[in-house]
Amino acid sequence: MLFLLCRLADRFLDDGQGDGDGERHDQAVVVECPPGGFIHLTETAEVLVHVANTFVRSTPGDFVVLEVDPAQLTAELRWEPPDPPAAPGTAMYGRLFPHLYGPLNRAA
Repeated sequence: MLFLLCRLADRFLDDGQGDGDGERHDQAVVVECPPGGFIHLTETAEVLVHVANTFVRSTPGDFVVLEVDPAQLTAELRWEPPDPPAAPGTAMYGRLFPHLYGPLNRAA
């Protein structure tokens, strides 16, 4: 399994019905890939916590963690080093990270 940390408001408040009711609906779990970029996934809980503490700790709002089955992905998954490179001795040093180059499909 892989993991995706995302803001609850960004990912779950649209039920896809266009009615603007703002209710949470599980069937709306689809994450779009940013233009020209990729979706950052993680492989372990340790890395997920490190990423959360490093990059989103000061971001207001509620967050959720999605479990992602890589066998169910329809977009390209690449394992790549962090940019900028991690410093020796840190939790990120020497690791490759799963980057999804396309939308996260519901089945995954």
